[in-house]
Amino acid sequence: MDLQMRKALKEAMWKRYRKAPKKMKTKILDELRAITDYHRQYAIAQLNQMEDVEPLFQKTSRTRKRHYPKDVLAVIEKIWEDPVHSTENQPKGFSVG
Repeated sequence: MDLQMRKALKEAMWKRYRKAPKKMKTKILDELRAITDYHRQYAIAQLNQMEDVEPLFQKTSRTRKRHYPKDVLAVIEKIWEDPVHSTENQPKGFSVG
């Protein structure tokens, strides 16, 4: 089996593999192993690599913006500017938060 045929076969199998439940994935892997003569773990790796190319779900960015009222922002800025709260005065290994 030449490289182009294997690539086309992996693409077809991957489309079935990513949507299949666990028991069906086992059958798909057995079928791929029989046709291509791949070892099982190599076949899994090949199918998972294809997942990086075309993810099943598209990640969405966060739409909510962080917003503080001006009076709250003024208090936060004072706290950060206060030398008592600076990290220079804290003991070693001490963390805020």
